[in-house]
Amino acid sequence: MAAVTHDQHGPQHRDGPAEEGRQGALTAFLAAGMPAPPSTALVVQALDGARRAVAEQQQRGLAIDQWLAGEIRLRGIRENAAILAVIEAPGQRGEAARAYRQQHPDRTGVLNDLLAWLDRTLPIRTSPTAALHQASWPRFATNIS
Repeated sequence: MAAVTHDQHGPQHRDGPAEEGRQGALTAFLAAGMPAPPSTALVVQALDGARRAVAEQQQRGLAIDQWLAGEIRLRGIRENAAILAVIEAPGQRGEAARAYRQQHPDRTGVLNDLLAWLDRTLPIRTSPTAALHQASWPRFATNIS
């Protein structure tokens, strides 16, 4: 029997192989580019903070690019958690993934694995402000480095 929990991203099915695949994709992406895997506590803290920040930006009708540019200046768990939170946001997945792939071509495999998992579990959604956020991405992509 699969356990189901609910969070801000909807029902989350927690069954054996599917959960292992989910955990593997998330862990690999969040640890990408780091010399050693981060602790579980650090992963949870970084991802929770990033998800809250993205939700706050969207609730206020603000573009995500300035917040994201600040988060990715410091490479590592904050950068990866911020990118993941933006990829999960309505209307942001494609452009955020493209920008990350351009900045980190060596991480394409873990990004693709993560996107494949997200495509199965989180539908690509759009929001009324998606066009506003997407219009700001070209500026973000030029400010990544």
